[in-house]
Amino acid sequence: MIQERARVRIAPIQCDIVWEDAPANHERFGDRITAATDAGARLVLLPEMFATGFSMATERVAEAEDGTTTTFLCRQATSHGIWAGGSFACGSVGCPAPVNRFLVAAPDGSTAAYDKVHPSSPGGEADRYVAGDRPVTFQVDDLRVTPFVCDDLRTGDWFCPPRSRPTATSSSPTGRRLFRNGEGRPSG
Repeated sequence: MIQERARVRIAPIQCDIVWEDAPANHERFGDRITAATDAGARLVLLPEMFATGFSMATERVAEAEDGTTTTFLCRQATSHGIWAGGSFACGSVGCPAPVNRFLVAAPDGSTAAYDKVHPSSPGGEADRYVAGDRPVTFQVDDLRVTPFVCDDLRTGDWFCPPRSRPTATSSSPTGRRLFRNGEGRPSG
């Protein structure tokens, strides 16, 4: 007898952000997270640097590991009973620069963090953000998830052992145009 596994509904969410204004962006994404969970989402994924935009002004946008964006993701996860994740500029004590951290919060408030391993050189990210050094995997119901952030998708060979079947959700400029209205259908 074949056992059927539960399916996990994933909601990648995009919207226009307010530049370098985490509280305003938390509010914008909070409404969309509520709509996604009302539609049955179990895993909500927010864009890279969703809290502030992709700012190189790390002295203004980097947050502590337990800062407002971590609190926001944990609050969303626990109040909706979902997993909520996105990346932000995260500083650590004793680290010369922040990391581009993807943080996922679980329904019980626990978290898993992945620091982007391949900061992008053309935009100056590699000069302003420290690279991470290892992947992380977490479980969402029956789904095992290993997140990648942007350039990590291009160089992900070292993440996956032979014969594994990775699946990735990616954010691209085309996707932002198609789903800007946050309702999962083309805008315009």
